[in-house]
Amino acid sequence: LWTFTTGGAADTVSPTVTLALANPSGQSEGGNVNITAVVNDDTGVSGVSAHVVGPLFDTNLTMAQVGGNLWYVNESFAAKGTYDFTVWATDGAGNIGSRSGSFEVIDTTPPAPPTGVAGVLVSEGTVRVSWNPSPSADVAGYHVYRGGPSGGPFVRRTPSAVLASGTLQFLDSAVEPGATYSYVVTAVDDSGNESPFSGGVSVAVPSRLSDLLLIVVAAIAIPVAALGGYLIWRRQRREKG
Repeated sequence: LWTFTTGGAADTVSPTVTLALANPSGQSEGGNVNITAVVNDDTGVSGVSAHVVGPLFDTNLTMAQVGGNLWYVNESFAAKGTYDFTVWATDGAGNIGSRSGSFEVIDTTPPAPPTGVAGVLVSEGTVRVSWNPSPSADVAGYHVYRGGPSGGPFVRRTPSAVLASGTLQFLDSAVEPGATYSYVVTAVDDSGNESPFSGGVSVAVPSRLSDLLLIVVAAIAIPVAALGGYLIWRRQRREKG
């Protein structure tokens, strides 16, 4: 009687990645994201990595074992956008299992405010507010706010943002004779972040249009609390002799 002893059956079962999670799923630019995976295998896991692809990023990250079947890697991501990742798990026999996920890096940094804000009375009931563009590259539009003669509180006058690609001005057609208004402008980027207020400009509306033909006041990059003076053009009535 011959007795034969053979080795065990080859391991052909791939590891199972039962969880692949990014936390937080939405992170600010430059913030860290923790990728966590739960991996199970019948003989043991030899290594786990996460391949992450996103804006300006395409890297394999080696994951560390926290304990038991839990693995993680923590990494910072600078550019905003969507990042896709795949967790790859390998066992001692070379079998591979995977699971994918994604996360977002979002822009939470407000743009710089515009400069050169100016106000012009163009008719008895209309003030034209204009400004120079914000130096920030991702600006999508602008909002105009109006306050009283001494500044704030300010109330937004633009029902929707003035497009950055268009003419940088806004016509405020709801002004009262004899009133003085302060205006500031903000920039809004393509992620919806809004800048601080610009420097302020003050415009005085004459009681009678015949008394004041045009008022122009420009205060560039000055605090709202330190609004500048007025430049006034006055048309005198000629007396009939």
